[in-house]
Amino acid sequence: MKSRPPCLEWREKLALRHEDLSPSEQQALDAHVKTCDACASALADYHFFEARLDALPPPSIKPLPRLSPQFFEQHPRRLPQGERATFATPARRIMYQARESRGARLIWRTLSVAAVLALLLAAMLIFRLVSLSNLAAHPGGGTLLNLDQHTGGVMGVAWSPDGKYIATASEDHTVKIWDAQSGSLVCTYTGHSDVVYALAWAPQGNLIASGGGDNTVQIWNALNCSPAPGYVSHSEANIVMSIAWSHNGQTIISGGWDDEVQAWSVSSGKLLWSFPTGVEVVLSVAWSPNDSQVAVGSWDRYVHVLNAQTGQQVYKYTNGQPVNAVSWSPDGKYLAVGGDNNAVEIVNPHTNQVLFTYTEHTGRVTAVAWSPDGQEIASGSEDKTVRVWNPFTSKTLMVYSGQSQGINSLAWSPDGSEIVSGSFDFTAKVWKVTG
Repeated sequence: MKSRPPCLEWREKLALRHEDLSPSEQQALDAHVKTCDACASALADYHFFEARLDALPPPSIKPLPRLSPQFFEQHPRRLPQGERATFATPARRIMYQARESRGARLIWRTLSVAAVLALLLAAMLIFRLVSLSNLAAHPGGGTLLNLDQHTGGVMGVAWSPDGKYIATASEDHTVKIWDAQSGSLVCTYTGHSDVVYALAWAPQGNLIASGGGDNTVQIWNALNCSPAPGYVSHSEANIVMSIAWSHNGQTIISGGWDDEVQAWSVSSGKLLWSFPTGVEVVLSVAWSPNDSQVAVGSWDRYVHVLNAQTGQQVYKYTNGQPVNAVSWSPDGKYLAVGGDNNAVEIVNPHTNQVLFTYTEHTGRVTAVAWSPDGQEIASGSEDKTVRVWNPFTSKTLMVYSGQSQGINSLAWSPDGSEIVSGSFDFTAKVWKVTG
């Protein structure tokens, strides 16, 4: 059964919101609906319809405030001809407004989705531009030479003092000498019977000291890869992992798996002193620029700074991680320390103060070297990269990623314009330093 329509004289007031009526009209309407079931039912329908509209999800952008009836009286809207006749009734008016409101909400919702998509696209574009900017700011140096005739990982590299030659030590039991300009192989030293882990070029002349798994340190001529007459090879107690030649060319420091650092006379082969670190492996040794001290990087988680004449410990520094690489700054004031924490620390060895920490590597740091002018540091890592950076700001200047496996060793050219890096990928690569 159909419900009765509301009273004619109350239809317009029923269609309006209660707050749009004057106080006297509100009182009169309230009194009427108490006595008229048809008007009370119509008012309930309007309230239900308005509640359903209010329950719709709000648009992302707020709609204009609802305008009072007086506004429409002052500013009548132009409607299509077919709509003008039916708009006169209040019920059709509110239905028209509802359709308009719902359409507006749909439009705003569509615009909101479009705006979100536009923001996402803009964010992706900005991210891409930032990535390209970072890449442009830290370009990789161009590979100049690919030294690829080893049949095992390249464990050590060294540049001749005059910059003409490069030496590479390998798991294949050999050391090779290469022409630094052309990359051609000069000769191959085969005096070792096991893996060659370390080598160092004498500061003067063409002598090389190399050490490895056969427990020896051998001295030989780099130009023809033959034993050097008048020089004695040293017997170690165990595998030799690190070697450093003093700047005056008179002493060699070596360390390895026997938990000792040993100093040898180059000319006589006499053991000058030894320092026990208390653990199995010494992976890095380095002379201070004036040959007064020796820095030792060890798996005992310490950097030991020793008196180069007596072997007595002068300073001791730890970051709680095994130390894989140490390098003195050219002025002798600082040490670069690389280890298992994927970082390189710049340390004042006299105060144990850490000045800067470089944390851009994502794998163990296995090699560090200051540039000849002391303005840059190169660090190599198991993350397959060599990074060149400012040691006093930790700002990355360039990243070289030409090796396909982890980096074992690196060395600057004497003029500081190129670096050679050795890797487990059986190659050493010479590349231009940029940035």
